[in-house]
Amino acid sequence: MFVKHPDIYISYGALTQVGPLFRVPGISNTLAVFSCACGNFSLCQIHNVKSGKSSSCGCVQRAMQSKRATRHGKRHSKVYNTWIHVKDRCLNPNNKDYHHYGERGITLCDRWLDFANFYADMGDPPSSKHSIERKRNNKGYSPDNCVWAVQLDQNRNKRNSRLITAFGKTMCLSQWSSTVGIPSYSIRRRIAKGWSAEDALTRK
Repeated sequence: MFVKHPDIYISYGALTQVGPLFRVPGISNTLAVFSCACGNFSLCQIHNVKSGKSSSCGCVQRAMQSKRATRHGKRHSKVYNTWIHVKDRCLNPNNKDYHHYGERGITLCDRWLDFANFYADMGDPPSSKHSIERKRNNKGYSPDNCVWAVQLDQNRNKRNSRLITAFGKTMCLSQWSSTVGIPSYSIRRRIAKGWSAEDALTRK
């Protein structure tokens, strides 16, 4: 319940209103400055505070995440940092890579909002060279769509990888290059000149 003070200021959770209500052009919701029990100040939308959606400056959520990570002893590990980065680029519009992920509809499944579940499904990466990869690039991060992979495998799975069909097989350019022993740039140049895929992959 809200505690109304004589000055009509309110308290909820760890937040106490310390400034008057106001609005910002372009934002329909009423705002106010709140102090948090941790000592920080936060600008919050009043309806978020009243609904309980905002009950601290974020310190409570950070503490809970830290506690879960500490319980697993993974706070400074590669798997924990991977989870933090994945979550941020999918959910945080201020992340520099958000337009490649969250804005493009790449989501983080509800189960993986909790690090404990992410770690239970993915475990530790096999080596320091492994990073998380989505099997289908148009799908989000979830247990059935993610694996640990080395960078070469990830490069082959990029959206802009050149796919070539020859001899009844379809592989990306780098895979064909590794298979036939011809540099990628040579294969690309030959195809650009109008060579057939089979000729580009066999003529030395």
